[in-house]
Amino acid sequence: AACELLFKEKPKYAIFENVIGAPWEKMSEYITGRVKLSSCDSNKSISKGTKGKEGELEFLFENNKIVVHKVPSVFGVRCGAVVDGYCKGSSTKVIAVKWPGKSKKNCTLTELMKHNGISKKDDTLVFENEVMYCTHYSKVDTKQYGLPQTRLRTYMFVWRPDDDNFDDDLGQYWEAILKYLESPVRHSLESFILEVDHDIIRVFREALNGPAGRHTHRGVNQAPDFWNKENANANLPHNMTARERLGLDEFARPQTKWGPFGEMHIPPHWWLEYLKCQGQRSVDLLEILHGSAARDAESHDSNFASFFWNISQNASKEKHRSAVSGIAGCITPGGDVFLPHAGRPLLGCEKLLLQGIPYFRLLLGNETEVQLGDLAGNAMSLTVVCATMLAAMTCKQLRKDHQASSNKDIHATLNSVTADHPFYKAKGAELDGQIKQFDGEVTDTKPLFLKLSELAESAIKSSIWCTCETSGRISHSSDFLRCAVCSVASCRDCCHGKQGYQLDSHDIKDVHLTSDEHDSNSFEMTLRSLMPPSLHMDKEGLDKMASLCDDKYRVDGLSDYVFVLHRIKRHRMKWIAVYYARDGVIGEAVAEFKIIIGEVESRSETADRVIGVQGELKSFFPARKEPLQFGNIEPCAIARQCTGDLNMKWAMRAPESTTCLKVVGHGSTDSFRVQVGLTKDADAELKENASAKIKAKKFGAA
Repeated sequence: AACELLFKEKPKYAIFENVIGAPWEKMSEYITGRVKLSSCDSNKSISKGTKGKEGELEFLFENNKIVVHKVPSVFGVRCGAVVDGYCKGSSTKVIAVKWPGKSKKNCTLTELMKHNGISKKDDTLVFENEVMYCTHYSKVDTKQYGLPQTRLRTYMFVWRPDDDNFDDDLGQYWEAILKYLESPVRHSLESFILEVDHDIIRVFREALNGPAGRHTHRGVNQAPDFWNKENANANLPHNMTARERLGLDEFARPQTKWGPFGEMHIPPHWWLEYLKCQGQRSVDLLEILHGSAARDAESHDSNFASFFWNISQNASKEKHRSAVSGIAGCITPGGDVFLPHAGRPLLGCEKLLLQGIPYFRLLLGNETEVQLGDLAGNAMSLTVVCATMLAAMTCKQLRKDHQASSNKDIHATLNSVTADHPFYKAKGAELDGQIKQFDGEVTDTKPLFLKLSELAESAIKSSIWCTCETSGRISHSSDFLRCAVCSVASCRDCCHGKQGYQLDSHDIKDVHLTSDEHDSNSFEMTLRSLMPPSLHMDKEGLDKMASLCDDKYRVDGLSDYVFVLHRIKRHRMKWIAVYYARDGVIGEAVAEFKIIIGEVESRSETADRVIGVQGELKSFFPARKEPLQFGNIEPCAIARQCTGDLNMKWAMRAPESTTCLKVVGHGSTDSFRVQVGLTKDADAELKENASAKIKAKKFGAA
């Protein structure tokens, strides 16, 4: 249908997109009207299911024209197309084709080739087109264009050549620009998803706790044992086969402890209301994928490593990890994606964001989560689409510049043209920006930190104590369970005997909080009354910081910026106030100062927790200016004042050095793989694979 529209409208340029495995060569033949006969065999059939049953390309002789009558799947030809002739070898000269006998009404391609002396190995069959088109296609990957998603696709550039020259080379310039526009992703999947207290997340979780969610809960709670082999459904063999191949015990369920009639006990950071809506097949798939991560040569705990799992797939098809950690798999329609390290699903609007589509600028109606997810799965990555379109609009000018230059390589011309462009000359100046100069009185931060440290205990009591509170709500329970070692906590309502959180391995203590102590709204008002609207960094202190390691953390010049209060957030056992210093031209943040009130260090078996207030300074210049720093940026300075201590202490990150650590353990326990449920068969296979000699393969960057 797209090709028919192309022939009807006859545009000068067009771009086609499809999966890599699509029959691109046949599509090119269909559009250009030129069929390379050597490519027409059963191994290159458009429809793989009809190999060996295609028959031959058949023609009719009508009105002194040779017309295509029957098209097998190995040919990219329009039915009804008129034969114009054929080209010998690499020649572009079209030779007329003669019909084999006036008395024949139809003939096959073999007969036509034999009568005209056409070679299948070297020659090209040419068909009439109202407009001549040329094509050029290239493979692209979304993660090479700034988005953390592995989405391999092929794009085809279609254009009308000048002077109907079929050997026009404009496609090479289009591909050169397309490759030049590549910008490998610099931020992981977690940077593109919404914060857990976002309004969209809150509304979704309220729906799970509402009438619709409760209706689904009832259906799940009435489901009998999924693992009943006598009355098994069609999905059970997939799960059983996956466990057998993995070497995972049939009844190993350490992650969820699921059972019939909705029974489950999940990790304390997972959304309980979401897992209650999942059937036993999906929950068991989470167990299989968790075991697969543990079974890797480099074992990973899925609770603490970035994974992207589509639990709508069968266990025999879904892969437990993507090619690159922190990069999402391909977004598809109908996919139910779960992020085990975040303990929550990927919402439809977040799938759109992973496609580069600005969700918050779309004029959408009351689309459901399923509809938004399908919309994202059927969409193309916006950054890739923009790159292909920009390349199509500028490739003709690049060819003109290249022909006028003395360069032999297109990329050399492309680099020289862009280097002289005014945009790139002004880019550095734009990053420096127009700094908003500070003008006004300043006060010392010591009294502020002292007052905030006095609120630390209240900050802990009014903070998040359970996963059910992470999106803004307050637990209905006033009784909480908290680990004395790692500080993980949960409310009593989420630790039900049949469905709840796993806390068996923790040193649990009961904590009772009154409604006034746990009132987050009241504490937030008190905190906002104390927090200044803006902060200004002292130049002398920043200069000392810059003197370390030749200003490795790029803090020089931050004293010229004003840090403005961005938001106050409620976290687990703490509250956080975030200040940003922004560029005066484009408004992008250049630095962050974060103030933490409450528990600034979790307790351990040998040390008490640290309670008070802590400030963390972080410069974003390493991620914005050359040489670029990728990944997480650590704070370059910390200010801390503990409760009961009158002195505020500053600490700067020391220069990197090499040291030796001696790790001494005591006692013994089962390994992580044993706890997951991997059997001796898995252990033997791992040892066998480790000892096998495998040819080394060099893997490139993501």
